Amino acid sequence: MKKLILTISGMALFIIMVTLVINLNGQNKSVRLKAETNKNISNKKSTNNNSMLEKKLKGTNFSGSVIIVKNGKTIDSYTRGEKNRNTHANNTDSTSFEINSLQKSLTAGLVMEQVKKGKIKLTDKVSKFFPELPGSKEIMIRNLLDMTSGLSMKSLKLTGDSISSKALLNVITHKVIFNPEKLGAWNYQPVNFVILAEIVEKVTGQKYEKLFKDTYINRLGLNETEMAYRDYKSTKKASGYIVRNEDGNLKYSLQTPNGATIFSELGTGQVYMSVTDFYKALSVLLDGKLLNEKNKSELFKSNVENKARYYSGLYTSKNNTYKYANGYGSGFENHVRISLDGKTAVVMFSNNRYVKNDGLAKKFNEIADEFLK
Repeated sequence: MKKLILTISGMALFIIMVTLVINLNGQNKSVRLKAETNKNISNKKSTNNNSMLEKKLKGTNFSGSVIIVKNGKTIDSYTRGEKNRNTHANNTDSTSFEINSLQKSLTAGLVMEQVKKGKIKLTDKVSKFFPELPGSKEIMIRNLLDMTSGLSMKSLKLTGDSISSKALLNVITHKVIFNPEKLGAWNYQPVNFVILAEIVEKVTGQKYEKLFKDTYINRLGLNETEMAYRDYKSTKKASGYIVRNEDGNLKYSLQTPNGATIFSELGTGQVYMSVTDFYKALSVLLDGKLLNEKNKSELFKSNVENKARYYSGLYTSKNNTYKYANGYGSGFENHVRISLDGKTAVVMFSNNRYVKNDGLAKKFNEIADEFLK
């Protein structure tokens, strides 16, 4: 009996020691990843008198932040304008902006984390997780990532301060339309990524917010990132404005969507980040530090190409030298262009969205062309 007790005790001690080693291993990897990611990346305003960004943007009505990273190091940055027109508080190096559709690539990263763990396959049919969704027996996870699912849904107009993931899924189930003839054809529909976020929640048993925090905020040491629906009274968050030019006079309209509407953008446009934080998060997906090389390649390059060359939240340039994405909503405008290895990038966030004016997008492309063509 004593021998049995000693054997059981020894086994228990062994299991505890193995668990501790695994946990320490995970913590050490997280610390190393955080250190590597933060080493050369800074959003401090450039003191370089020859700053290209300052020359390009100083004479414009630009309000926001821009960062240029080359070979993994910040080489230029610029911040301008007011983050709140009522208090006249200015945008600063650490101001965070609603990133809108740029969030999709980070949601794709969360999906691939579960693929790595064996909880999801890119070839899995949606019916495995939510059989009640229209077309679920035919649509694969890969279709959702590439927006080739044949699904479409009009923007939701919700009321109230919040909505649960379960209630949101129920709304989508009744409103989304599946067209089997469009399965495999590219069609930009944000609902694809809402469904992906719901699937990730289901297979992990955790909320999207926690997964996002654990994967990006905590592991990378992001201090200027938060969910849009959380009222932290953060002084870092910018307010978004729709800007109209009325006979030469600019009219600014503050955007204040309700909580339920913000939450309905689950996985597809409900995060605030600084330009630097966003670069850090996206770069580790592309350089293989968060995902291994195989998973990274699988995620951002589909076996079946689509006309838009859109895979997992990012478009691929025609010459296959860089990836890019744009975001618009709630008075914000966002642009990113990044090399395939994540080491060179231009990121621009603005808290002014001009109506019927693509001047900012053109200016961004002009700047980005200097580094990535």
